[in-house]
Amino acid sequence: MASDTTTPGVFLRQSSGVVRAMSPRDGMYFGYLSAAGLYGVTLFFFFGPGAFPGGSILVAILLNLLIGIGIFGAYSMLGSAMPRSGADYVYQSRLLHPALGFTATFAGLAFWQFFFAFLAASTIISGGLVPLFSGIGAITGAHGWISAANWLANNHVSLIFTVVFLLISGVIMVRGMRLYLGIQKYFMIAFTGLAIVLIAIGWLVVSHSTFVSHFNKFEHAVGGLSASQVVSKAAALGYHQHVPFSWGNTLALTALLGIGSYLSCMWQTELLGEMKSARNLGRLFASMMGAAVMLTVTYLVAFVWTYDYVGQPLMGSFSFLAFGHSSVLGGGWAFRGVQSFFLIPFLNVFLAILIFLGFLGPISQSMFNTTLASSRIYLSQSFDRVLPAWMGQVNKRGAPANAIWFGTGISIVLAVIFLFHPALTEVLAAGYMFLTLSLIWSLLAAIVFPYRMKETYEAAPASRYKVGSIPLISILGTIGFAFMVFTIVEFLSQSAFGILAGTAVVSWVTAGVLVVATLIYYYVISAVRKRAGIDLRWAFRAVPPE
Repeated sequence: MASDTTTPGVFLRQSSGVVRAMSPRDGMYFGYLSAAGLYGVTLFFFFGPGAFPGGSILVAILLNLLIGIGIFGAYSMLGSAMPRSGADYVYQSRLLHPALGFTATFAGLAFWQFFFAFLAASTIISGGLVPLFSGIGAITGAHGWISAANWLANNHVSLIFTVVFLLISGVIMVRGMRLYLGIQKYFMIAFTGLAIVLIAIGWLVVSHSTFVSHFNKFEHAVGGLSASQVVSKAAALGYHQHVPFSWGNTLALTALLGIGSYLSCMWQTELLGEMKSARNLGRLFASMMGAAVMLTVTYLVAFVWTYDYVGQPLMGSFSFLAFGHSSVLGGGWAFRGVQSFFLIPFLNVFLAILIFLGFLGPISQSMFNTTLASSRIYLSQSFDRVLPAWMGQVNKRGAPANAIWFGTGISIVLAVIFLFHPALTEVLAAGYMFLTLSLIWSLLAAIVFPYRMKETYEAAPASRYKVGSIPLISILGTIGFAFMVFTIVEFLSQSAFGILAGTAVVSWVTAGVLVVATLIYYYVISAVRKRAGIDLRWAFRAVPPE
C-alpha cells in the first residue's frame, strides 16, 4: 500500500523545485494546442473522407467529446489526488508496477517526443511557411514567392531552419514556464482564434460560386485541376459520391480524431506539478474538458461547416484524389498543404497571412509540448533515482534545464539523420499507437486507484464520488480504457492507418528494442542502487513530495 508518507533519502531531494506558474486556463490552452488545435484539422482533413467514405464526421466529433468525459474525468481525478510533474509515470509506477511505469512512460511516451519535436520544427517550414509563400504567389501572381517556397522546401535549407527553431524553443523552455505561457497566450491562442473566426466568416460571406471561381483561379496559378476536372477525374478513378452511412467508418473516424484529443490530456498531465489549483478536482476537470470543447468547436467549423459549404461532389472528390491519387491533382498539393484550402474563399494576401499564423501557432507549440512533457517525466524518474541525478536538476526559474537540452539535442540529431536517411521517418508509424498504450496504462491505474492506494484515494477529492458502492473514477477509467483498446484494434485492423504496412517494420523494431532496453535498464539500475544502499521500492510506496 502506498501513501503520502516518505522515507528520508528515498528521493533525490525533498522538493521537486518546479514552480506552479500555470493557471487552469493556461492548462486548458496547453491541452488544446497539444491536441494540435487548428493544425490538427490538416492531419485529418482529406484523410477522413478519403479513407472512410460513409463515415459521419459530425457524429465522430460528438462521440469524441462524449467519450472524452470519461477519459478526462478519470485523469482529473487522478491528477487532483497526485498533482506531480511527470504524472503518468507517477500513476503507473505507484498503482500498477514500477517497471511498467518506467518502461511505458520512457520507451512508450517520452522517447517518442524527440521525434515529434523534430517533426513539429520541420513542419513549421513544410506545413507553414512553404504553403504560405506558395499561396501568396498564387494569389498575387508574383512567381518570386513560389520560388521562395521552393527554396525553403529544399532539404538542406529546411534542416538549417529546423535546427534553429529547435534551439530557440530550447532557450525559451529553460527560461521557465512564464515566458512560454506568454507566447502561448498572445501568439498561439490569439492567432488560432482569429484564424477560426476568419475561416467561419469566409463560409458566411463568400458565395459558393465565388469559392469555385477562386478555387479554379488558384488551381490555374499552381498548375492544378479545376473544380469540374477534380470531380470528373475522381469519378474516372472509381470514386462514388453517394456512399451510404457507415457506423464502422464513423467509429474509425472517432478513433482517428481521438488520437490527438485524448492524448492531449497526457501532455497536460505531465505539467500538473506546475499548475495552480491542481488539487481542485472541479477546476482541473474544467481545464481538461475545456480543451476538448475548444477542439470540438474547431472541428465543427473546419470540418463539418467546410464540408457542407464546399459540397459533397467537390469535397469528396478532392479528398479521394488527395488521399490516394495526389499526383493526379497537379499543383503539388502534397507540397502546398491542406492549409491552402482555407485561403481560397478570400484569395487575399493579408487574410492569408492571418489564417496561416493561426496554423503556425499550434504547429510551433508541438515543439514545446513534446519536450516540456518528456522533460517532466525525466525529472520525475530522476527524482525517484531511476534516472541519473543530473537529469533531475532544476534551475532557478524552475525548469529542468538538463532534461530539456537532452531532449532538444536528440531532436536535432534526429533532424540530421532523417535528412540523409528520409526512409527512416517510417519509425514514426507506430509512434501514436505506443503513446495510446501509455494512455491505456494510466486509465487502468485510475480503475485500480481506490484499491491499490486506499489511504491516498480516501484523502483525494475523487473519493466523494461514487455510483452506489463503486468509485466513479473506476467507472470512468473503465469507459476510457475500453475505448482506447478499441482504438488500438482500429489501428491494427484498418489498413488506412498504415500500422501493419511493410514500411512500418522499422517502427516496430525500434519500439521493441526500446522496450527491452528500458526494462533491462530498470532492473540493472535497481540492483545498482540497492548495492549503494538505496532501495527503489521505497520510492514507489509513496507519492513524491511536491
